[in-house]
Amino acid sequence: IEKTPINEIIKINYSKFAVYEDCPHKYSLIYNYQFKYSDTIKVSYGLLIHDILNKIHRKYKNSQLNIKKISEIIEESFKHNPDTNIEDFHTKQNMINIIDYWIKYGSKYKIIGSEVPFNIRTENYELNGKIDLIIEKEDGTLKIVDFKNIHSKKAKIQKKEFKKQIYLYTYALKEDSYYNKYEISEGS
Repeated sequence: IEKTPINEIIKINYSKFAVYEDCPHKYSLIYNYQFKYSDTIKVSYGLLIHDILNKIHRKYKNSQLNIKKISEIIEESFKHNPDTNIEDFHTKQNMINIIDYWIKYGSKYKIIGSEVPFNIRTENYELNGKIDLIIEKEDGTLKIVDFKNIHSKKAKIQKKEFKKQIYLYTYALKEDSYYNKYEISEGS
């Protein structure tokens, strides 16, 4: 009896792809056998920061925000997260960092989209994800921003990986009927 191959479409996102590219065995342990990351709290904290930034960007896209409103968004998010203590030094420092980011950068952006979903489907795979932030620059081109919640030394080491992610996001936007009319000039 001859077996017919099953043409199964692989569903993946960039994070899973990066884990597989780094180590196929690690990918199998995590995604096939449900082994847990040892740094679950770090991942949870990173997701919390992303969520806060997304709330701020979405509110700002539709209206002006002042520091008081941003502080309220940050405090509410930290208060409702069981993994954080609002009185903790690191939590307070991150709250200050988010406000500092907003003053120096975020408030100056022309935000086009925040946590923008994409889905690239081919005959063999389906690649999906969310782009943290898309901004329009003064020259009318787009910049893709991907936030990382890691130490700057580690970021320097992983710069090549981050570039791959930005290239993927650029490709996803070029495949999107809304964003493909824009030139994408930058990613960070």
